[in-house]
Amino acid sequence: MYQYTRVPQSTGGDNGSAMVEDPPPHVHSTLQLLPYSSAVTFDKMPHALWSSVPTHTLGSLCEGQYKIIPRRPECLGANATLQYAIIGSTAAAAAYTSLATRYSHGATAGYALPRTALFIRSSAKLGICAGALGAAANWYYNSRFKAVVLSDRSHEVKPWKLYEKTKKLTVDDGALVGAGLGLAASLPALFMRRLAIPRWTRCFGLANVGACAGILGAHGYLQFTGERQKAYKSLETRLQRRSLEFWHLFWAKQSMARFNPLVQLYIRHNALWYAQQLPASAFEQAETLDPDPPNDRGTRLAANSPDSAYEHEDQSYYLPPFDYAEDLKYISVEATHAKIAEHEAEIAALLKEAEFILFISAHRQYAYCHLSSADPEERRTRLEELQLLQITYNKLRSSAEILQSRLINWRMSLQHKAIVDSPAFPVAPVDAWLPASSHSFTSHDPALAIQELERTQAALDAEIKSFEASIADPGYAREKKERWRADLEDGRSLLRVADRIVWEFEEMQKGAQRAHEPAAAVGEQQEDGEQVERVQEGQPRAKSDANLEVDKS
Repeated sequence: MYQYTRVPQSTGGDNGSAMVEDPPPHVHSTLQLLPYSSAVTFDKMPHALWSSVPTHTLGSLCEGQYKIIPRRPECLGANATLQYAIIGSTAAAAAYTSLATRYSHGATAGYALPRTALFIRSSAKLGICAGALGAAANWYYNSRFKAVVLSDRSHEVKPWKLYEKTKKLTVDDGALVGAGLGLAASLPALFMRRLAIPRWTRCFGLANVGACAGILGAHGYLQFTGERQKAYKSLETRLQRRSLEFWHLFWAKQSMARFNPLVQLYIRHNALWYAQQLPASAFEQAETLDPDPPNDRGTRLAANSPDSAYEHEDQSYYLPPFDYAEDLKYISVEATHAKIAEHEAEIAALLKEAEFILFISAHRQYAYCHLSSADPEERRTRLEELQLLQITYNKLRSSAEILQSRLINWRMSLQHKAIVDSPAFPVAPVDAWLPASSHSFTSHDPALAIQELERTQAALDAEIKSFEASIADPGYAREKKERWRADLEDGRSLLRVADRIVWEFEEMQKGAQRAHEPAAAVGEQQEDGEQVERVQEGQPRAKSDANLEVDKS
């Protein structure tokens, strides 16, 4: 018989990092209602895929990997430097042409060019200069600022992309279409003689002018459709969050020391100028400016391991449930017993280490309480030692409790596995499936379980509201919204299931209370009978609390 054995994953510590709980050695582990989320603080906003017409957007290095390097909304284009270079060079060429035609004796050398030819030549030369300057500025910004920021936070830098396909119209599409039309208009010049300007100048100039016209036309079209207003509103929120990141980076002196003086001046300018222009509420409620999706800021839910985290942006927010009956077929009994033995040894070692820490802590508590004379600095040091020892003790005990809880689930799975593999499986009673317990749960009051489920309900309700708000926000891509709608339905389904379980437990609670009421009434009747017997025998009846109060008064 084929058996699938899953190797348990390693567990993380309690130092704030994510910890993935070791699953039992079979196909699936225990149920976990856990969102897929990014542990890093990158602003992951890929370009939208909205319409069916394939378009392009020019990429940028490290864009969207960190909040201080925000990703521009898709319709505005990935890199604004290209647009600034094209529009700036064309505007400068137009200004130069106007001045040159007005003062032709000082602007031309011996002969006068037609105004159109002068404008095209100026656009070509200024466009090349602006493009080279923009490329140099981008390279310096990426290598001296972005790369240092990401490396300082131990983040891997994403590879550089020249362009990226999208399904939505962007400003970069307008630039590409305009540049193509400009080149097409300059093709006849390749076969003409005695041109007023060189052929390469005509080609580059018309391409630059066409790209400028395409950019302006795309901005006008997006303004007409309303996408430009939504994009700039989203960009403003991200830039405010970026200003706060500059503010924090400016005060981190160790991080500032990694930059050269020019970049330090750039950071100081953004931190002291732009961040100070933000209202005070922006500093007090910085998370409201966070444009990340709710899977980055939602409540983390886990049925067995609250510190677990799974990072996969393309998958759903909640882990789907697995088929327990199908899962039992592939349990490896030998591997499970081996892991149980390993965990038992690990639990014993953890408990022994926790007892050792408690032993050391008691010695130090004795020494601190018997201090005759010590300065405040020494007392503070000793108190901090006691605090750290207590934290270490709590972590060791918590790790042992997590492993113990895991072993309980694994042993119950082995118990069910033995029943499923036995010939008497179809007629096996329910008692054979129940774990061994010294308690009787026929009249149990699950008050604590109801409280825990109500906390889960509140967390699910908060996540659902977060999803609804993000879906209604026009600043997010359609693909993300579609995935969030699916996650929203999963959250609502989980909330309905939680409501049903809470209702069942509340019915159990009412039944337990009804079962306790007759017992309490019988106890009161027995007490009254005993008091009557004492009175008949001549014994004084015990005074009630009220009578005692009257006697005292």
